[in-house]
Amino acid sequence: SYSVFVKGYTSSLELLTSRQETNPQLQQFFNTCRSSSNAKKKIDSYLVMPCQRLPRYEMLFEQILGLTPE
Repeated sequence: SYSVFVKGYTSSLELLTSRQETNPQLQQFFNTCRSSSNAKKKIDSYLVMPCQRLPRYEMLFEQILGLTPE
């Protein structure tokens, strides 16, 4: 679920970073994937997107409510 993903995001990112630093093949795999596709960002940039999504919706709804007459 979303809350499980968000709670585990930091430790997952730390683990991914650690594994990439200690495993050159993994780092090369991600580099190859990025260069052979239209992906311009690193994997960690994609992993943060779900964490940013809900706060973005909250801000949007607050803005809509602020512009809506009572």
